[in-house]
Amino acid sequence: MRRRLFNFLSAVSLLLCLCLAALWVFSYFRAGWLDWVNPSATINTDAFAERGQIHADLVTTKKREQRIGLVPGFRMRSSPSDFADLASIRDAFSWHDYGYVHTSIPEYGLNDYLIILPIWLLMLPTLILPATWLLRRRRARLRRTRGLCPHCGYDLRATPGRCPECGRPKSEDQSPRMATNEHE
Repeated sequence: MRRRLFNFLSAVSLLLCLCLAALWVFSYFRAGWLDWVNPSATINTDAFAERGQIHADLVTTKKREQRIGLVPGFRMRSSPSDFADLASIRDAFSWHDYGYVHTSIPEYGLNDYLIILPIWLLMLPTLILPATWLLRRRRARLRRTRGLCPHCGYDLRATPGRCPECGRPKSEDQSPRMATNEHE
């Protein structure tokens, strides 16, 4: 059960990594937005990807403003990736165009929290589970081809039925495979 759960989570993590890689490439050609729209809320959020970066923005206000004509829910937009106003915004950041900015306008009761991160940085944690899965598969295959117990790594070539180290039964496909020369 744990192995199946690990395999499933590894597959989901790999899929998320591939989606982030596609977003990374897409962000150099078009800027894409994902907004959460709630016409009567005091909190508004949006995220957009542009030039290999992802921007997450959270705006809070003390006043509830009714915005007429907006349908509640998620909204996606995209446009060409050459914005002059984004270049001026990026000049205010440190850490090589990445970082955190908090803007407050007390007269309007407005707080704006903006985080800018490179998309590749978000991809790194999604690669941990697939890499672990791949290393485990490789280690098990090497143990199987060398005649070792896949669980503990004990040499099973001289043991007829069970692993003397961990007690697991030896299956038929755990016999060592001899290297054959196909050219002879």
